[in-house]
Amino acid sequence: MRHFFARALGLIVVPFIVYSSFFWIHFKVLAHSGTGDHFMSPRFQESLAGNELLMKSHGNSAAASFIADS
Repeated sequence: MRHFFARALGLIVVPFIVYSSFFWIHFKVLAHSGTGDHFMSPRFQESLAGNELLMKSHGNSAAASFIADS
């Protein structure tokens, strides 16, 4: 029985943790602006943190000040 639990840990639990951690890293990085933004639609680019498109489009409007306060 001990051998079964060791195999389950090594063949199911550890790979699942590694697989899940890659998705966690991916989604943490995905929310930020980067060098490949120009391939995405302007609407998607506006949803990214730290993008230039959002700052240019709002200028000194209330939305830009709201974003700066966040």
